[in-house]
Formats: sequence, C-alpha cells, structure tokens
Amino acid sequence: MRFEYQKNESIPSLSWLAEISKRGRVINITHGTTVECYENFFVSGVWDGEFEKGEFDTALSFHGTGGIALEDSDFVTFVTPNHLQESLYSLVQNDEFLISNSLPFLLAYSGHQLDTNYYGYEYDLNSIFFGSKRCVKELKLKNAIVQMHRYCNLKVSCNLLWEEIPKSAKVELRTFNDYKLKMSETLHKIISNASDAKRKCQYNLVTTVSKGYDASASSALVHDLGCNTALTFSSPEKYVNDSGVEIAQLLGYKNIIEGNGCAYMNNTALWEAESASCGDVGCLVAFNTFEQVYKDSLLFLGLKGDSIWGKDESLANRNFDFIKMSIAAEQNPEHYLRNNTIAISVPLILGYEWPSIYEINNSSEMEKYSVGGEYDRPIPRRLVEEKGVPRKAFGFKKHGAGFTYRFQPTLKSVKSKMSLTSYNSLLDYSKSIKRNRLKYYTYVCKYYMKNFPTYFNYVMHRLHSPFKIKCTSKYMSSPIASLLILWGMNEMIKRYKKAI
Repeated sequence: MRFEYQKNESIPSLSWLAEISKRGRVINITHGTTVECYENFFVSGVWDGEFEKGEFDTALSFHGTGGIALEDSDFVTFVTPNHLQESLYSLVQNDEFLISNSLPFLLAYSGHQLDTNYYGYEYDLNSIFFGSKRCVKELKLKNAIVQMHRYCNLKVSCNLLWEEIPKSAKVELRTFNDYKLKMSETLHKIISNASDAKRKCQYNLVTTVSKGYDASASSALVHDLGCNTALTFSSPEKYVNDSGVEIAQLLGYKNIIEGNGCAYMNNTALWEAESASCGDVGCLVAFNTFEQVYKDSLLFLGLKGDSIWGKDESLANRNFDFIKMSIAAEQNPEHYLRNNTIAISVPLILGYEWPSIYEINNSSEMEKYSVGGEYDRPIPRRLVEEKGVPRKAFGFKKHGAGFTYRFQPTLKSVKSKMSLTSYNSLLDYSKSIKRNRLKYYTYVCKYYMKNFPTYFNYVMHRLHSPFKIKCTSKYMSSPIASLLILWGMNEMIKRYKKAI
C-alpha cells in the first residue's frame, strides 16, 4: 500500500485525515501544512529516534500521531502516542475507511454529527483516565459509531479489516538515577528529532512553571537540554502565590513570560469551543493566552504528575489507569493542531513504567526528599532541589491553573468564566438544538441526585465548615458539560467544513 498526499492550507496545520477504499492500495492523506509527508510515512509529532528513519511505531516515547506503509505490504499502520492524552478516530462508510487525528475533521468530512439527545460525551471523551483497558472505545453519533483508538498501533488492511496492537515499550528503572538519566536521554532524543534539519518545521522549546511540583520538575529537566523560555501565570489574585517566576530564575531561565490567567476571556476566536470539542470543559483554555509564544514549539507540561509522581499512588499500573477520573480533561488537541504546537506532558514520557516510578518514590534513597502530608512528591522535589532551588520555595500547597465549567448549575452561571463572544455563541446554539425534553429533565434529575454530595461539600467549604458527605465514585457527565461539548463540536465542524 502507498500514500498519496493532498495539502490543505486552510485546515489546522498539524491535522490529517486518511481515506482508504476497499480493495484499494492507495491511502489518500489530506493534511495541514506542517504534517511531515514522505514515501513510507507521515507524521504529526516527535519521538526519541532518528527522524529520517520514521520508526515512531516502535519508539519508547512518541508524542503525536502518524502512519507507516510499505509499497509491497497489504496493510498500513496508524500510530497513536505512548500515552492516552491523544487519540485517533475512525469509521467505515460506503466501503471506505476514514481515520483522523481530529474528531471534528472526521465528522465534517464524513457528514456525521454528535447526537444532541445523548448526554455521555464528557464521560466518553475523558474516559482515558480509566486507562487503556477500561477507557471507552466507541463514540455514539446520531447515525453512526466512531471508533476511538488509544495507546496502540492500528493495522488496517486493504480489505478494511483492522486490528489494534497494544503498545509494548519497556525500560528498566531501579533507582532515582536510572529514572533521571533515562528521562534526560529520552528528552534529548525527542528534542533532537524535533530540530532535525530534514523537517519542514524545526520546533522551538517552551515550558510552563509554577510553585507546584510537576511543572517545576519538568522545567528542571528540559532547561539543560536547551529550553530557555518559561511561561507562568502571575495574575489575577488566585495566581499570585503560584507564580513560577522565582523558580524559573533559580533554574536558570532567561526568557520568563508572565501572563494573566483570565486574559482568555477577551478572545473573539471561540477558544472555549475549540477546547470543549475535545472534552475539555475549562481546564486548559486559560493557557491559550500564550499561544503566540508556544506556536511552532514543543510545549513541556507537568500534566498527570500528580499521579505518576505521587508518593501515595499505591495502585500504580502500566495501563495509565488513574482509578479516580480527573474533573479536568487535560487535553486540548484541536488548539495544538491549529497552533502547530506539540504538547509533551513530561511525567508521561516513561509513564508506562509507573509501578517502577512508584517504587523509586517510596524507596529509602528518597526519604530525605519526602516532606510528608498529602502533597508529597519526592522525585520531582529531588529533581528541582538538585538544581539549587531551596526546599521552602515550592511544593507545599497545590494551586493548579484553570477552572471547570462542569459544576456550573445553569447556562447563565457559565457567563462569568467565558468570553462574551463564546458565551453568545453558546447561548444561540442552546436555543437552536432540539432535545427530547422528558429525556433531558430525567437526566438532569438523576445527575443532581447522584452529585448532591459534591455540591453540598462545596457549600460547606465556602462556609469553612469541616462537615462533608462522602461522594459517589461513579462518574456521570454533567448537563452543562454535555451542552458545551455539543456546541464546541458544532463550531469546529463548521470550521473544518469551510476549509475543505
């Protein structure tokens, strides 16, 4: 099988869609301007190997998506990252197999749409936090089903038969030095790959930093490898005590850019819709403020460090099963595809060795870097302290950036956390869609009954009361999140349709 390429300068620069006809041997690729396209492979990403060889399917650390095909082979291999933060989406229709790294691109091209009477999209899209074994694999549409492929290599034959091959990368980690050296080595190879002269685009390096553990440790690792630009929020008030300016200076960063965590509310480009279309209902859109800084860059983040680097994560596993699903989706691929940004969550680089990382975190050699309490992460603390940052300067109170819309009780209450342009667009969409009212109100009642403890505990927290009710462990998509995702997907589909 072989690739044939068609560049589209109007779609997001890193997005692509592959189309295979039954019994055909040609894979037609429609792609953005910075997708790397060659005879035997195409890729939107970076990995710890030589770029020219294109062997990202067997990489220890691959960040992005792509495909590999040989002329004399009867199948093509599509490749997901070595983590669950990004997916591939496919469907079969009219004897054609369609697959893309963008769900709205796939829906726009195929003519399908989400089902406005289905309320589980937040759960389905964010079920990646249940790990590769338990995450939802199928997404319900109005008149079809989309397959979601995660943490695998997907083989597709010319007869449109497909098979997921689970990732099998392994490394041996016994001590802190094993881990630190392997992380540095892997990051060095990734950065070398990203700056290879044979690429259409050589990527810059940008990191995020705060007074927390994860971003600080990630920044400590990448600084010695050539990263010299650090981003941090220093305003408004909620971010003042979490500003990473001092940490960045101590780590040796020269280009430190401070931002306002609420500046996104001035946007007129529907950033919130872009984020919501991926299942993210408020966590990451605040970072869009820096988009011009990390455009055409590798963006190093500390996402999921709370689990991978957590000392008390006794349920550590190789499947990225974080047991308790995070409220924050922590993924915004549509934004990164448009901005030609490759986001790299540093804790996830060797995250499939989580059990070994957990053992190292709790080993005797790490005792002097354990400060006790619920917010205790010896590995990132050692990484940062060994760079000369004083113990009292970071890692004592968890702040976190961003917010969430999912617990907003009404559509009107979302307005205070959304740009006026986006809110008006959301309001117009909510008035335009037709929903089964009985089904809607039944779902809303079930949701609030199940989540009453969450809302009750929030009120008690605001009243400074220690009284709490035990929350349910069963996750249920919120009505507001459901609406946001439907709206976001609708806006992104319109954007792609206009481009194709």
